[in-house]
Amino acid sequence: MKVIRVSLIVGSAFVALILAESSPLAAQNAPTVPSTPSLDGTWEGKVNDLPAIELKVSDSRGKVSGTMIFYFQERNDPSEPWHVTGGDPAPLLLPRVEGNILTFELQHHTCHNCAELGPNRKFRVELKEPNEARLWMWEKQDPPKDPGPGLKLERRIEPASPQKAAKSPPSSRK
Repeated sequence: MKVIRVSLIVGSAFVALILAESSPLAAQNAPTVPSTPSLDGTWEGKVNDLPAIELKVSDSRGKVSGTMIFYFQERNDPSEPWHVTGGDPAPLLLPRVEGNILTFELQHHTCHNCAELGPNRKFRVELKEPNEARLWMWEKQDPPKDPGPGLKLERRIEPASPQKAAKSPPSSRK
């Protein structure tokens, strides 16, 4: 009987200890978005396993700027694979960052290869993880109530240049 009582006491103390302190396993499963998220960098979105969007964002001293390219995709026949035919960068209009969300507008032409402009398109980019975000677009003044999952964007990770790697201390090169 004493063995069971001691086991219960030790077990209760162990549970209390786990609840009182954060577990290393819980820390590993915590959200990975930094407390001061940054959307700086080049973000890529794919459709048909091909480039569809490239978003470049710069947030220098609180002044947000950038460009977005929509890549045109086409195919000559439904049995042929899609291919990218090009795209032109457009400046972000009215860009604004609040926490981990970037909103902006882009000029929108009424058709491809025509000069006539329609109403601006509105966009929202939400940082989900340090190198993953979601993009939504809408046409009307207010965003839709259920925007859906959005287009996945991944931050392009530029490899360190050989000069930077050579200048870094040996302890940081592993």
